[in-house]
Amino acid sequence: MKRIAFFVLPITITTALLLGCSNNATQSARKGIVFNASSQADFNELASTLNDLENKSIFIAKVSVEEAHSYVYPNSDDIYTQITPNVLEIYKGSYNNEKLELYGGEMLYTDYYNALSDEDKEMNSFDTSKYSQNEIDSARVYWNFCNLYVPQVGDTLLYFGVRSDDGNYYVSYDYQGVFLLQDGNYVNQALIVDQNNWQEPLVTDLLSLTETKIVDSTENLVRTIDNVEYTYHQDSYSTMVAIPENTLIRAIQE
Repeated sequence: MKRIAFFVLPITITTALLLGCSNNATQSARKGIVFNASSQADFNELASTLNDLENKSIFIAKVSVEEAHSYVYPNSDDIYTQITPNVLEIYKGSYNNEKLELYGGEMLYTDYYNALSDEDKEMNSFDTSKYSQNEIDSARVYWNFCNLYVPQVGDTLLYFGVRSDDGNYYVSYDYQGVFLLQDGNYVNQALIVDQNNWQEPLVTDLLSLTETKIVDSTENLVRTIDNVEYTYHQDSYSTMVAIPENTLIRAIQE
C-alpha cells in the first residue's frame, strides 16, 4: 500500500467510558467503551480546486459500501479502512475489483492490540486498568484522522482515488477526496470551512457551485455494533460544505 505523504504530528489519545443499560425499555443497546485517538498532519500538497482534485485522481466513482474493514497498518499503530465497493457510476478511470482505502477507522480494541508489534504494545497509551475484561473485550478504538468520516456498510460515496502500491485505490489528497451522500448532497466533514477565520481553498471553490451551501456538521458519530452503542468523538468542526449531488457530478463531467 502507498503510505500517505505527510508527517503525522503527535497523537492525542483520550478514553471514554460509557457503561450500563438504559432505563428506557425500548432501548436495549448498552453503552460501550471507546478509546479515541486523533491525529493531525502537515500536508505536502492539497487540492485548491475541484479541478485539482479531478486531475490528481485516476479513479472517480459513485459507490455504495458493501464491506468496510479497519485494520492496523503493518509495522505501525495506525488504523486504516479498506472498502469493498459496489460501483454505481464511474466518472473517470476503470474498476477491476480494487479495494478503496483511506486513513482512519474503528475496530475492536483486542484486535487492535493484538495486531501491534511488541514494541508498539509497550508504547500503547490506552489505559485499560480501570475496566473489567468483559468491558475490554467489547471496547473499540476510534482513530480520527483530520475529522475524516469513516464509512460504514450502506453508505453511498463519491470517491476520488489514486493508485496505491498494492494495486488498490487510496483516497486522493489524503482527506479531500471522499464525499458522503447525505440528504441529496455530497458532504466532506474533514474540509475546513471556518477555523480561526480561515477557509481552505477547495471549500471556497466548491461554494461557487450552484446551490452549494454550508450546513451544520455532526459533533459525534454514534454506531451500534452487536447491540452495543458506541460514541466516537470527532473534531470540533461545527460546519461543513454540502454540494447537491447533480451539481457536483455535472461539474466533474464538464
